[in-house]
Formats: sequence, C-alpha cells, structure tokens
Amino acid sequence: MSTPETVDLRVYARAYGEDFTADPYPVYARLRERGPVHHVRTADTGAMWLVVGPAVLTWRPGLLIRGVHRLPVSF
Repeated sequence: MSTPETVDLRVYARAYGEDFTADPYPVYARLRERGPVHHVRTADTGAMWLVVGPAVLTWRPGLLIRGVHRLPVSF
C-alpha cells in the first residue's frame, strides 16, 4: 500500500490569510476535483483525513482506521 500524499492546509492558510479561514470552500472545491478524500495537515489538529466529496465507506464492527482521530463530516 502506498503512502497517501498529504495536503498541507497551513500553506493555503498562509497564502490566503483570513480569506481562507472565512471561506475555505474554494480550496475544498479544488481538492474535490482531485478526489473525495484527502490526507491533510492543519495547524489545529495535525494530520487527519478530510472528506470533501461523496465517498463510499465500508464499515464493519471493530474496524479501526489508523491515524484517524475524527472525520470532518457535515450533516
């Protein structure tokens, strides 16, 4: 299994400043064009998985996802 590319969202935060903090959705739209799920690094949470589009997840009782502390999901 290959290691996923990590997208460093801190780079976008530095480049766009408060505009990124106020409205990150244009950046998320560009990520969505590359795929629905990305391994990202943020200043607040460190490394995590970011879901920016429809993704098919298979869940089984007892299934553990290494390195996932929380999934940013909106309802």
